[in-house]
Amino acid sequence: MQEKQRLESKRKWCHGKVVCFLGCRKLWYLSEMSETRPIPRHIDVEGFRSNPLIFLQSLAKRGEPLVLISDSCAIFSRSSNCRNVVAAFGPEALRGILTNADAFGMAVSAAEQLALPPALKQLNQGLFSMTGETHTQTQHLLRPMFSAQNIQVLRPVIEAGWKAFHEGLQTEGDVALLAEMRQLVMHVSGRVVFGLDHGEIAREIQNYFDMRRQLASDPHRAVGESRRSLLRMGNRVRRAILGRLDSPSAAFGGLIDHLRLLKTSDGKPLAPDDVVSHANVLFMSSSEPVVVALTWILIILSQLPQLRSELRRQYLAVKDEWAAKGADPTFPLLDGVIFESLRLLPPNAIMVRLTKRPVELCGHHLDQDWEVLFSPFVEHRNPNVFSDPESFRPDRWLALAPTQFTYFPFGTGTRYCLGKPMALMLLRELLVRLVVDFDIVLSKSQMIDWKMDVVLRPQNDPTVKFQPVGSANERFAFGRLDGPSAELFNF
Repeated sequence: MQEKQRLESKRKWCHGKVVCFLGCRKLWYLSEMSETRPIPRHIDVEGFRSNPLIFLQSLAKRGEPLVLISDSCAIFSRSSNCRNVVAAFGPEALRGILTNADAFGMAVSAAEQLALPPALKQLNQGLFSMTGETHTQTQHLLRPMFSAQNIQVLRPVIEAGWKAFHEGLQTEGDVALLAEMRQLVMHVSGRVVFGLDHGEIAREIQNYFDMRRQLASDPHRAVGESRRSLLRMGNRVRRAILGRLDSPSAAFGGLIDHLRLLKTSDGKPLAPDDVVSHANVLFMSSSEPVVVALTWILIILSQLPQLRSELRRQYLAVKDEWAAKGADPTFPLLDGVIFESLRLLPPNAIMVRLTKRPVELCGHHLDQDWEVLFSPFVEHRNPNVFSDPESFRPDRWLALAPTQFTYFPFGTGTRYCLGKPMALMLLRELLVRLVVDFDIVLSKSQMIDWKMDVVLRPQNDPTVKFQPVGSANERFAFGRLDGPSAELFNF
C-alpha cells in the first residue's frame, strides 16, 4: 500500500513538472510572439542629407515598411529630445501615421525653435499646430470656407490678380521664372485672402516668412540685429493683418472676412488673434506651394512644345464653358498635367511627424520623441500603383484613381490640407492663362539643381522667355533642361 502511494505521488510530481514546463514554454512562446520586431537599420545621416529623395527612394526598394536611418539626432523635426529617425514606406505604414494624429504629432515649429515671443508664435498657429478636440472642431469650423460654391466666387478675384501681374510682366529678354511666379501668386493669393484693396499685406508676410525660414535653418544666426529684424518684421505683419480687420473693404474683402464672421460651437466669434493666425497661415499655404508647383509645371512644359500647343487647342474647345460665371469646366489634359506634375515633383516632397507617446506601427515599437519621415515623392513612384512611374505621362490620369495613401500631394488623413480645392483652382486658373497667353521656354540650356527648403524647389532660378502667343517670333529654339532636376523624371 505504501509503495502504491509512493508511485502515485511520484507520478503526480512528474506530471506537475511536465505541466509546469509546457506552461512555461507556452508563456515564453506568447511572450516572444507579443514582442515587436527590431526595425531594420540603414544609418547614414550624411548620405541622407546629401540627396534625401534618392536616399529614401533606394530604401523603399527594400520592401520594409520602416527603416531606422538615424540613432543619434533629429533630421527634420527640430526636436532636441529626438535620437531616432525612422523612414516609413507603403500604404499600411502611412495609414497608421496619418490617421493617428494623437500619437504622430507635428514637428517642432520654427517659432518654437527660435523662441519667438507668444504673439509671434500665435501668428503661425494654424490648423497644423492644433491637436485633439481643438483641431477637430476648428477643422469642422473652417471646412465650409472651401466649398465648391465659395471657391467659384474667387474666379473674378483671380482674374484681377492676373491682370495686375500681366501689366507688369517683362516680355522682352530673360525672366527669372521662380521669382516671377512668386510675383504672380502674390498678386492673386494676396487678393484672395486679404481682399482686392489689401494685396500689399502679402509682401510683408512673404518677407517675414523668407527671413524666418533662413534663420530657422541656422538658429545660431538668430541673434543680435538679425533677431531684432525678425521680430520687427513679425510684429509689422501682425499689425498689418489686425489693421485689415479694422478696415472692411467695400470691394471683395477676401477670405479674411469669412474668418471674421465665423462663430464657434458656443456662438462666439473667433478672437482677433485667431483670425490673424488663420489668415496668415492660409496665405502662406496658398502661395509658396502653388509657386513651386507652377514653376515645375512650366519647366516641364518648356521641353514639350507639342503638349503646349495641344493645351491651347483644347482650351479653345472649352473656352466658352471656362468663361461662364460659376462654371467648373472640364479640361482633362490640363488636369492631367497638374496631377502628373504633383505626382513627380510634389512641393511637400518629404513630410515629418514626431511621436507624442510610445506607439506600435507595422509590428514595430516606436518610443516617444521619435522622428518619422515619409515621402510623397517616393510613394508617388510606387510601380504597383503607377506604371512607368518615372515618366511624365499626363494621359495616365484619364483612367487612374489612386487611393489617398498612394497619392497625397496635399497630405491626407486627419491633417489633410483643407485648402486643397482652392490650391487646385489657383493652379488651373493661372496655368491656363500662362499657357494660352504665352509660349514659355527656357531661354538657354541650363543645369538646374533642386533643394529641399520647406518645399521642393529649383535651387537656381531658371531663366525663361515669355513669348506672347501669336507673335511673329513665337517659334524659336528653346533651351534644354539638364542637371539634377532633369534626373528626377523622364519625359
